[in-house]
Amino acid sequence: MKTLYKQYISDVKSFFPIIGKNEKIFIASLESTVKDYCEEKEISTISELYKSFGKPNEVVNSYYSSQDIKHILKSINTARLLKIGTLIFLVISVIIASISNTNIYLTKKALKEQDIRIGKLNAE
Repeated sequence: MKTLYKQYISDVKSFFPIIGKNEKIFIASLESTVKDYCEEKEISTISELYKSFGKPNEVVNSYYSSQDIKHILKSINTARLLKIGTLIFLVISVIIASISNTNIYLTKKALKEQDIRIGKLNAE
């Protein structure tokens, strides 16, 4: 029983493009409702939950149909920009780390060659 309602809520969460404050409140409310329903009716299959509450995509569609589209689009765009910014930061960090490691390697190699030359001069 516990795993059925958790599976249903997990399925519903997977249809949200982003989960903000309002979505968390909606999911928490839905979760308590589904949990109580499962305990009262002793649900044994997830298809029974689909019949009672609707398929996860239908639940998410009904949620978004009652919301302001401008707020949703703004949240999605903000999340997208944040992901792009993070990706750019990671790529630049990897490039800088690679250049730095290459410079360290070349400096170490040059110092070893210099030590070898100094060692040969001292030996002569």
